[in-house]
Amino acid sequence: MKTVLLLDTGFSSLPIYNYLMREGYHVHVMGNRAGDALAQMAGPNWIDQDYSQIDRVQQIMDQKQFDFVVPGCTDLSIEVCQKALSSCTRFDSPHINQHLADKEFFRRLCTQLKIPTPQKTPKESFPLGGMFICKPVDAYSGRGISIIDGLDMAKVHAADKRAQSASPTNRSLFETFVSGQLYSYSAFLTQKMVEEYFIVREGSSANPFAVDTSYVEEDFDIAIENEIRTAIEKIAHHLQLVDGLIHLQFIVSDGCPYFIEVTRRCPGDLYAKLIEYSTGFDYAGKFASYFVGETYNTLSTINAPIIRHTMTSNAQVHFEMVQFKHDLKIKAFYPLLGLGEPIAPQQKTRVGILFSWAMDKNECYQQYMNQDVYAVAHSNGDMATVGSTQQK
Repeated sequence: MKTVLLLDTGFSSLPIYNYLMREGYHVHVMGNRAGDALAQMAGPNWIDQDYSQIDRVQQIMDQKQFDFVVPGCTDLSIEVCQKALSSCTRFDSPHINQHLADKEFFRRLCTQLKIPTPQKTPKESFPLGGMFICKPVDAYSGRGISIIDGLDMAKVHAADKRAQSASPTNRSLFETFVSGQLYSYSAFLTQKMVEEYFIVREGSSANPFAVDTSYVEEDFDIAIENEIRTAIEKIAHHLQLVDGLIHLQFIVSDGCPYFIEVTRRCPGDLYAKLIEYSTGFDYAGKFASYFVGETYNTLSTINAPIIRHTMTSNAQVHFEMVQFKHDLKIKAFYPLLGLGEPIAPQQKTRVGILFSWAMDKNECYQQYMNQDVYAVAHSNGDMATVGSTQQK
């Protein structure tokens, strides 16, 4: 039996773990949080190790002699795989990945390839008329991001400080603010060409910079779709990307797709299950198959109207229950909290991931965005609704 190390123990990697187990691999998982879902499920095959410590990770890999290593759903996971397995042809090199994972490098790449993207604005340019966004170049989950008026120097300085404090390398990026609808384009590359892809509409009801509501978009503008595919393949050829997943977040503004972020890891919050429940396509299995050298044929076989929503609260409370405001047809619910556990607001703590059926996906999506689906009850009996409705 061949052995696999899955470099992640978070709940979002559960579909990857399940695929590897179904395929008959002897699966170990690595992470340093005993309460994580996979740390508990893997039992004696959990390796209690902070995988940011690359030297130690390499030592364990050398000792265990795993046949394969599969990244999970964190940026750090795939970066560590690239560095620890620099000679493995199933991963892009760390140098190549920098052009995707580092926001400043990615902006430069898009400009070079003439792909629409928000324009970098040097800090020295301020004060400057217009709206701008300031973010860390290498953080995630909406951390350290601010939208500012470029003429307000106090806010410019505060935004810069906030972004740098959230950046592991203490680096910030100012760029023009692009207003519009956020989407993701998730594609699988074979010989640098798009093989399968999915477009997902994404929204933020609790934290303006962290997605919590989404659904697969079937009727997306074909001209924009072709433009995105062409740009993705241009990036793949320019960087000589290896086969596998490429995941893009983009904003459509005035009919133009602006590339925001690209990653090669599996997205979190059970994005893989959204694709699977909506289309029948085993997204997690397809993602993992490239790292174990399998040819995995999975197809889209259904068209189900599923909404994915990350449940949270807008108040600092202790979790008691979720009360729905009207009838809701639920496909699946993945709980992330136990009764009595504390909840931090603005998606800092997640109650669970909910997949619901929708007669009208856009209408249901708007209900989630307007906080008109459920409320979170806490220990004193009051109800705390979700977040604040803001456009990303």
